[in-house]
Amino acid sequence: MSQTVAADTPRATAPADRDSRLHSFALQPGRGSIIDEVMAVLAFIIIPLDFAAAEPLRAPFTALLFAYLALNWRDWGPLLWKGRWLFALPFICVLSALWANNAFAAIKHGLFLTIYMTMAAGFVLRLSPRQITVAVLVSQGLLAAASMMTMTRVWADGAYALVGVFPHKNVLSQRMVFLSAAALTVLLSPGYRWLWKPVALIFLLVAAFMVREALSATGVILLAGVVAMAVGIGLLWRPAGQVRGLRPALLFGGVGAAAVGMLVLLNVYDIDPLSDGLDALGKDSTLTGRTVVWQLGNEKLKENPLLGVGAGNFWTEGNPAAVRIADRFWSSGGRFSFHNSYYETLVHVGIVGLIAAVITYWQTFSAIIGRWWRDPSQADLFFLLMAALMFLRSFTESDLFSVKVLGPQLLWFGAFSALYERAAPRG
Repeated sequence: MSQTVAADTPRATAPADRDSRLHSFALQPGRGSIIDEVMAVLAFIIIPLDFAAAEPLRAPFTALLFAYLALNWRDWGPLLWKGRWLFALPFICVLSALWANNAFAAIKHGLFLTIYMTMAAGFVLRLSPRQITVAVLVSQGLLAAASMMTMTRVWADGAYALVGVFPHKNVLSQRMVFLSAAALTVLLSPGYRWLWKPVALIFLLVAAFMVREALSATGVILLAGVVAMAVGIGLLWRPAGQVRGLRPALLFGGVGAAAVGMLVLLNVYDIDPLSDGLDALGKDSTLTGRTVVWQLGNEKLKENPLLGVGAGNFWTEGNPAAVRIADRFWSSGGRFSFHNSYYETLVHVGIVGLIAAVITYWQTFSAIIGRWWRDPSQADLFFLLMAALMFLRSFTESDLFSVKVLGPQLLWFGAFSALYERAAPRG
């Protein structure tokens, strides 16, 4: 009888002695070696655009990375075919070159999305989910340590906000929330090496401190949500699986308690959750100008509702409308965003593109959530937390339409990992 290999079991490749030595030094036991893990750590540091210090290394490292991942290119086909619907959005972006003013920009945007999705698939073939989580923990932990050493601050919103090694306080806050998700996963999940537990705890405390010092209200909300979700799943949902009927009871009980609490706040204490919440966080009713830029996005959408202006064709220095919007928010050269993934998609590739984006993200989120739902004891908590984070951020940031941004890249890792694990049963 043939045997299948467990998800976190090291691969057996020739020569066997060298391979076993590489795996014995792995940061986290799994199907990947220490070399695979180091390449992932470097990828999570160098490739995202919001870490400017890595700019000189980005192009040569990306080429080296693809050459390395392509060593087992024969294995790519089945996994990429399983995730073929993920490429619906990149396909439309490339296709939008047919009606875009700058065809090269449209093709470039679509090709970059395709490249980084394919990169995620290549890594998933080499690394188990826990190894990917540890790579995120190490990479973002190193950036947190570098930010702690520099403690660079800039004047923002009437105070000096911490930015560290990043260009903006919101970028620092976002990365620290991702670090917190990885740290909580290591702390609350089985199967990780014991030495990562204290490291994860330290990084979690550092990340919380830096989110506070970044003066990012959104970061504080997301961090609180990640902690609540991770603790709820790790300490309540997983153990509840041992008692029949307890999980549905927890689910409906939680929804019921939240509904009752909301009714009490609204009717007894006369609280307006939106306005009072914004006041408590120091935000105005425009969500720091977001509602204004969304209104401008609506106006631009009316000009090209079906097909948009073409991927990568709006936020350019040669587009007067983009320059006016960017100047209004103290940005230069027309470089800005609509701070909403759906407006961003609609303006660039229209309703047709939004349908393609829905297909892409439906497979992404359904793969990650489905993997967790089928076997929460084995599915990695990190990707579930990232799915929740990126869904929430999609309403206030344009990440899901962006390229070379860490958040969506981690979603691709989660989607392909879920598809791979589903196709490779454990023995």
